[in-house]
Amino acid sequence: MNMSIIIPAYNEEQCIEHVTVELLAYLHGKDGEIILINDGSRDHTGDVIESMSAKHPGRIRCIHHPTNAGYAATLRDGFAAAKYDWIFYTDGDGQYDPQEIAILQQFTSDADFIVGYRKERKDSLTRVVAAKVFNVIARTLFDIPVRDIDCSFKLMRSDRLRQFHIGSSGFLIDTEILAKAEQQGFTIRETAITHRPRRSGKSSIRPVHVVETLSGFLWLKRELRRTRPVAAQ
Repeated sequence: MNMSIIIPAYNEEQCIEHVTVELLAYLHGKDGEIILINDGSRDHTGDVIESMSAKHPGRIRCIHHPTNAGYAATLRDGFAAAKYDWIFYTDGDGQYDPQEIAILQQFTSDADFIVGYRKERKDSLTRVVAAKVFNVIARTLFDIPVRDIDCSFKLMRSDRLRQFHIGSSGFLIDTEILAKAEQQGFTIRETAITHRPRRSGKSSIRPVHVVETLSGFLWLKRELRRTRPVAAQ
């Protein structure tokens, strides 16, 4: 299979090179590309990814946002730029092992969207509890058949992903993708993956993002009603 790997990065100058090197090692001998997206970082993330791209022309591409556009906008730009049959995305903070993409690939023969779930999450207690509450609410509201909706370790068929519009903002994008995939009748599978502590830096998620995501649930409910297939009405 061939694959476009999408990596959003915001103020990840201390992590992004290591993450990219790991991804290059995973892609060795495979047909694929890495798209690094600097989302208006205020540190040297942009310089680091430009340097990586110059060292690996044809393998790494860069996208730069002049200002911080947010997680959803960053992923959408990556999805639009992807040229291969499968799209994988993860974060630029080094908390996932790229070699475990192979675990997701085991399901590509009979699934359209393959989602990792963190079997032992290496985050603060506050984030772990908030994530559990978030997942319970999202699964209940949108009937999404996975336990770790916001896990940013996902592999998707690009042709399936492009069959619906992604319009959410912020961190709701994971929920929207899976809710619309489920609504369209696409096959979703999940599998356990390893979660690692951050190598350095700190998360860009803030309490305000939780509030924005919860209010976004109301928008997504309306959006799903609007886009519901006629046969399902």
